[in-house]
Amino acid sequence: MNTTTIQGAAAVSTTDGSTQSWNANIVGMVQTGRLVGNSLYLGGSFSSVAAATNRARIAAVNNVTGALLGFVSAPTNSVTSIVVNGSTLYSGGSFTAIGATARNYLAAMNSSTGAIAPWDPAANAQVTQMELVGPNLITAGNFTSIGTAPRAGLAQIPLTSNTPTDWAPAIGGPVATFTVVGTRVFVGGSFSSFGNLYRRSLGVVSLP
Repeated sequence: MNTTTIQGAAAVSTTDGSTQSWNANIVGMVQTGRLVGNSLYLGGSFSSVAAATNRARIAAVNNVTGALLGFVSAPTNSVTSIVVNGSTLYSGGSFTAIGATARNYLAAMNSSTGAIAPWDPAANAQVTQMELVGPNLITAGNFTSIGTAPRAGLAQIPLTSNTPTDWAPAIGGPVATFTVVGTRVFVGGSFSSFGNLYRRSLGVVSLP
């Protein structure tokens, strides 16, 4: 029987779960992915894609062929969340710079080329997840501030500003994940409180 080694990311049939021939040949861990058209954006702690070491931690590949696309960036540490809105890609993770440009845990770049954009909210610790809701990014992580604004574990950041909105749930510990359902955000993590309410590891908060 012939076997094929598939590293880092794979495609499987939604019908029977069988592995498909698609192979981007990734060395290391993939922690997040976002599909936009035929472009699959990947983030993680991987060191190369298709033997290209200038695609460490973030890359874009064709979702049909697995071939590398022209997007090139250079975060200094792992990428754990990616959101694409038009020509801009937003990334969050454990990095503190993109190439030689300081970007603390959050960054924006051109979704085709990887060129860094001015957006720079500057969290003070790891970002674990982001989701676009209207004109804002709901952002979760281990942080306690965004820029100079106190924000514990969860924040709402406009795409057009470095300053978070006034929405501040004050969660008592790191947030690992969340799901937005209508105007409510279901939150999971290592916390034990929402403001003055006791909530261990799982809670729900309303959007403004």
